[in-house]
Amino acid sequence: MEVDDLLQETRVFDAPQIFKDLATIKNNSLYEQARQDRIAFWEQCAGRLDWFKPWDSALRWEAPFARWFTGGQINASYNCLDRHIQANLGKKMALIWEGENGDERQLTYEDVYLEVNKLANAI
Repeated sequence: MEVDDLLQETRVFDAPQIFKDLATIKNNSLYEQARQDRIAFWEQCAGRLDWFKPWDSALRWEAPFARWFTGGQINASYNCLDRHIQANLGKKMALIWEGENGDERQLTYEDVYLEVNKLANAI
C-alpha cells in the first residue's frame, strides 16, 4: 500500500515579530538537528520524560504505518503533574483558564492534581 501526496504547499507564513520575540526557541538549530537525524532527535526529546519502562525501538516503520517508542511505558498524567510536584513545583501555575465572558481561573500543579484525584475517586 502506498500513500500519495497530492497537495504541494509552498507558501510560507511568517510569524509576527511579537510572537518571535516571546518564543522559547529563537533560532532554527532544533530544526537542523532534527533534519540531520530525526530518530535521534525524537529519542533525545522523549528522554526528557519519565518512562516507567524504556522503549525497545524508537521507530518501527512499515509503510504506511509508523510505531514510535514501541515497548515503552509512559504515564501522561505523571509527566504532566506528579513529577512537577515531586520537584517542589506544586505551587507553580499549571493552567490559566479564561472563559469567553472574562471569567478566569488559575490552577497550580497541586490544584490540578487534587481535582484529578477527586474525579478519579468519584468514578
